[in-house]
Amino acid sequence: MLRGLAVMGSWLAAGLLVGCWADFPDSRFEADAAVKPDAPRQDSFSWTDQGTVDDKGIIADKGTHDTGPNQDKGPQPDTTPQPDKGPPPDTFTCTPNAFISCSAKDKLLSCNNSGDGTVEISCAPYDCNANIGACCQNVDKDSHTDCAGDCNDNDPLVHPGQTAYQTTASSGSFDYDCDKTPEPEYPNLVNCHFDGGKCVGSGWTSQVPACGASGSLVPCVKQGSKCDPNTPTTATQGCL
Repeated sequence: MLRGLAVMGSWLAAGLLVGCWADFPDSRFEADAAVKPDAPRQDSFSWTDQGTVDDKGIIADKGTHDTGPNQDKGPQPDTTPQPDKGPPPDTFTCTPNAFISCSAKDKLLSCNNSGDGTVEISCAPYDCNANIGACCQNVDKDSHTDCAGDCNDNDPLVHPGQTAYQTTASSGSFDYDCDKTPEPEYPNLVNCHFDGGKCVGSGWTSQVPACGASGSLVPCVKQGSKCDPNTPTTATQGCL
């Protein structure tokens, strides 16, 4: 009877031990972990620099260049838009000494001698005349400016309103009254007659000479109630 009680006690002790170990973790393993903190632990996974999963739990560095989307391609050219500087300025050219405009009442703007710039010219005491492209001047002091129609301001005999016929040309022209048409003093052959009580009609005996040319001129004279030709004389055709 006593032997039976001993066996039952051994089984009860074994059951109690099994129940205790089932309720608590193996303290031996925890002790080992505490004693050996540097023991290597293998991670479940990690990322390589090539974007793949390394199942060895380490970052694989193979020493190669980055082939991912953000790889370094070196310095890139500057693509910054540049400001628009516009077309290059045109080189100014003009006809040498040509009139450009009246820059003021008594000044004009003219092209310079070399044709690459402008020069301002004073017209004082006269005015600039844009219609003729010049300063109004009176160089010959005949009281007629070129702006007022003086067609040759270097000759005082040439000006609008001139009535005196001239037998020599002025600057190659017989237009002394500046009406653009030289008029001969004796435009016809001799034809003496009365006109308003005056004896008129003096002329040439043959061909009418040109301005400045000579011919045989017959003057008409009044003799009593008649208007007769007088003695022919050699004369030069005058014009204005």
